[in-house]
Amino acid sequence: MTRGDTADRPVGPVAVFGAGGHASVAMDVLTAAGYTVAACLTPGGSGEKRGVPILDEVEGIRILRAQGVRRAHVALGDNVLRERVTAMVQGEGFDLVSAISPTASVADDVEVGAGTLVVHGAVVNVGTRLGAGVIVNTLASVDHDGDIGDFAHIAPGTHLAGNVTVGARSLLGVGTSVIPETTIGHDVVVGAGSVVVTHLDSTVRAWGNPARTRKAAS
Repeated sequence: MTRGDTADRPVGPVAVFGAGGHASVAMDVLTAAGYTVAACLTPGGSGEKRGVPILDEVEGIRILRAQGVRRAHVALGDNVLRERVTAMVQGEGFDLVSAISPTASVADDVEVGAGTLVVHGAVVNVGTRLGAGVIVNTLASVDHDGDIGDFAHIAPGTHLAGNVTVGARSLLGVGTSVIPETTIGHDVVVGAGSVVVTHLDSTVRAWGNPARTRKAAS
């Protein structure tokens, strides 16, 4: 769907898979976007977060199904884990919810994949595609015609210039800057504060100003 399609969509209770710090951020965005969070689900979970019950994942799925909850958002900061849990959640029959903060600026033609999260103060400009399960975190920006692969994470304060491509499951650390027309492969980790001025191959780790490849990502 595009950003313009999200304006009039119905809202309702959502199961949040995850109960850590990123889940708190996702819950805040979901609530601001008009959703009610039914529960947080995590293996062995108990207690509560932000006034919402934390349930064991297996038992929680059973309980929420009985309550008629059919929507979910996977709120896990680890890209590989988020992809794996998303597949499980879809296999359990939940519909994935994408959430865009009301304080984010997202162009109407931006393609937003299922389960994507755009956090407070983020900017996503025209012609951009956000894949499934993407995180565009606090005050991050993706300029025009970006292409962000499934389950990538654009960390807080990271800025991508125009026509930047980021592959699936890649992490651009806090405060990273990327110049225009740059391609970053899949499963790349870019260290915080880096300045990316050349293409980066898949499965590498890179950091520095300018960012240099140091070793393959594990």
